[in-house]
Amino acid sequence: MNFYDAPKQNRFLASTITIVLLLAVGLVIAIGAAASKVAPKDDQSAGEVASDQQTPPASVPSSAISANYMAIITNYGDIIVKLFPDAAPKTVKNFATLAKTGYYDGLIFHRVVKDFVIQGGDPNGDGSGGSSIYGPTFEDEINASSIGVTQETQDLYHALYGYVYRTNIESHKMEVGSVAMANRGANTNGSQFFIVTKNPQPSLDGKHTVFGQVIDGMNTVESINNVAVGHSDRPVDPVTMIKILVSDSEDDVRSQVNNYHSSNASNE
Repeated sequence: MNFYDAPKQNRFLASTITIVLLLAVGLVIAIGAAASKVAPKDDQSAGEVASDQQTPPASVPSSAISANYMAIITNYGDIIVKLFPDAAPKTVKNFATLAKTGYYDGLIFHRVVKDFVIQGGDPNGDGSGGSSIYGPTFEDEINASSIGVTQETQDLYHALYGYVYRTNIESHKMEVGSVAMANRGANTNGSQFFIVTKNPQPSLDGKHTVFGQVIDGMNTVESINNVAVGHSDRPVDPVTMIKILVSDSEDDVRSQVNNYHSSNASNE
């Protein structure tokens, strides 16, 4: 991301210009450093993304399904999420289809950054893996203007990270309980996702596709937020996604949760 002395009568002007330029460069570096430090990510190595390079839109497999609600059953409790198929149709289809096939069952939340996010969905359990129904990765679904990201910031994210934004969808801001895709830069979505645990996170707006919102079970999210962690923000004791259920109906997904607990009462 990243004069020699002026004639005496111009020294003050030259010094002023130099200071302004240094401050501007420092601001760009600081923004980039802060973004790379806090953004939820997967840990696969990523090559440089050319500023004008766009990932070709992935085709939707015929077996893909969509959903309006999901339930994440964990060893800390249940989390009910309203999905956003209108705002992020490919992302919701990716998540719902993976969940329906049991892809997430038994995986862990491998990264818990207190009062920021909980992150999971990696079959390797360490942030290095995961893939989508479209292939290794698929493109972002973000309309940065619809969530208040300034044009100046959009231009910066495009120049630094390669983000190219949509205009035909209405995106959602990073609020408490937002469910979004983790990535390692523009158009690198796979299977990993995160949930925002405390306070809105505007620094993440425009960088991650938000595809759902927790509507019940924030107490479970908060419990996970408070677990002890070790190296790389990894929970000391596993936080497991026992099963993820999906449905078009909130009542139905809640019924599925109740049926699951009734059927597994002796094991819980």
